[in-house]
Amino acid sequence: MPNEEEALYVVDAIDIDSALEKLLVLCPAVIIKRGAGGATAQERGGQRLDIDAINTAVADTTGAGDSFAGGFIAAKISGSDLRASVEAGVTLAATCVANIGARPQGGHAL
Repeated sequence: MPNEEEALYVVDAIDIDSALEKLLVLCPAVIIKRGAGGATAQERGGQRLDIDAINTAVADTTGAGDSFAGGFIAAKISGSDLRASVEAGVTLAATCVANIGARPQGGHAL
């Protein structure tokens, strides 16, 4: 679940299409986080999915990638398909970036 820069670097690709192609040889499914561009995902043998980011006022991007992963994983293990899981990740990441810091306002330390 790399971001776009990581995906391009790891497989020495020049664009997202070639990164997907190369990563799908290595992994059965690839999810590339694209920040304000949303996310791109594809399962080996499946269609490419481009999920738009949710328009929100960005206060801080701290924790956005982890929030995306948490939303994606929670949806996936609950039985959602790839599209719904990526949409859940995008949604949770949008909630995260609307707050300053990695926790919502009023959060308590453990």
